[in-house]
Amino acid sequence: MGIWSDETPVSHSIHDVEQWVLLLTRDLHTLSNKLLPILVFTDLGARRSQDPKIQEYFEKIHRSAAQAREIVTKLRTLCEEQHPLPDGRENLQENTRLISRGKEGESQ
Repeated sequence: MGIWSDETPVSHSIHDVEQWVLLLTRDLHTLSNKLLPILVFTDLGARRSQDPKIQEYFEKIHRSAAQAREIVTKLRTLCEEQHPLPDGRENLQENTRLISRGKEGESQ
């Protein structure tokens, strides 16, 4: 007897949670990487700009991106503490590929 309306067994739902956490961790890593150029270029823009108002705009954007990156880092840490990757962070891409392959097999 399952815990969901579609009668999914508990063991299957735990596996789904682990897959979800792996994918979330990957996406959080990607998001963190997307924030890096924002941080770098807003810092550069603030330093190079002669206009105080433009400097202020760059600084606001930089602070917001830094806060977003802190949130992403906290979420990644939480995911990794709750569900550590079996082979370490360097194998995340391989784990994600295997999960995707498994989902393709389920849909056939």
